[in-house]
Amino acid sequence: MNDFLLSKSSGETLSKHTISCLKVAKALIDSLPDIENKENIMKDVITSVALHDIGKAAIGFQDVLKGKKKTWDGKRHEIISASFASSFQEISEYAIFAILMHHKSLPSDGLSAIYGCLPTEQIPIEEETQVWLDMKQEWNNNHKLFLSEWSKIKEFLGKNNMEFPDIKNNGLIKLKLDSR
Repeated sequence: MNDFLLSKSSGETLSKHTISCLKVAKALIDSLPDIENKENIMKDVITSVALHDIGKAAIGFQDVLKGKKKTWDGKRHEIISASFASSFQEISEYAIFAILMHHKSLPSDGLSAIYGCLPTEQIPIEEETQVWLDMKQEWNNNHKLFLSEWSKIKEFLGKNNMEFPDIKNNGLIKLKLDSR
């Protein structure tokens, strides 16, 4: 058994990919002129980038990256990532939406084309469907490996003075969005 999680089928680990993305994000935000809310923008971007691929820790997704399976049956890692992100205190809706939609858009309204939309049945806003419960279980089954990769990401954030919100709990929860 490997003691790391992949982010890419090329062999790039989850922590290495995330840290590379964090470096780019910080450089881009730092290059912006002095603008209103730059600090809040930085916090949202860093939070979004740090958490965007956390869902890839799910066993089925790892099996695809490692060539053990061809597909993960249409399941979307960004839904798990956004759910995990919603367990952080003071995370903004902007950060959750950025994580949720970093590959696909919101589910179709039934009238518009659905290509490129997240599958409604995977998003646990009102209830936990069976496909969601399966995704959640696959992620939880790799929790130890996830914590190892996550500790590397958190260490990088700390060494680079990147502000990050506090976590409320250790597990996945339903995707919760403020209804303001």
